[in-house]
Amino acid sequence: MAAAVLLDQRQSRGGHDLVEPWLRDMGDPSLVFLLPFERTAGDEMEALIGDAATLTEVVLRALRTSAWWIGVGIGSVDEPLPESVRQSQGPAFVLARQAIQEAKAQPERIRVLAEDRDAGDLEASLLLMGVLFSRRHIPDSPVNRLRKSGLTIVQIAGQLGITKQAVSQQLRVSRTEEQAGRRLVEHLAEAMLR
Repeated sequence: MAAAVLLDQRQSRGGHDLVEPWLRDMGDPSLVFLLPFERTAGDEMEALIGDAATLTEVVLRALRTSAWWIGVGIGSVDEPLPESVRQSQGPAFVLARQAIQEAKAQPERIRVLAEDRDAGDLEASLLLMGVLFSRRHIPDSPVNRLRKSGLTIVQIAGQLGITKQAVSQQLRVSRTEEQAGRRLVEHLAEAMLR
């Protein structure tokens, strides 16, 4: 089993092209693709993934912003695999296309479909992570943004006018929630890819 992941940029007509920056980010050596992301049409791209940790990371990265519709199709693929994901075929790709169309019709922006099993638990865990991200606005959180810029906890507290303890607590809570959710998503993805 493999997961075809299809991403389609939302509101791309009036905004910047986010596909090229995404493709560069996906060059991360910790990510293991059967076939890496490629632009398939305009503001859309697709990849084939057989590794649960990579599937988890890719989908969670896409969920962190409101920039993408996400369709995941889990199933078989025609072998041998070609050199390009654009030349690939099989039920996983058909399901990914169906999933992205369904994702566009719902506010959650994501849909997961599988060839011969119920993908409901994996989709539900991803939906919960999406809610967590939107509730916390992770990319926009001043504490997280300042921490990523290299500031210490003391510097962050001083800049935001809050206590060191409040900064530490915010960092700890966001890390704990995300780690717990990530473990669940990865566990369910592993079961789906078997």
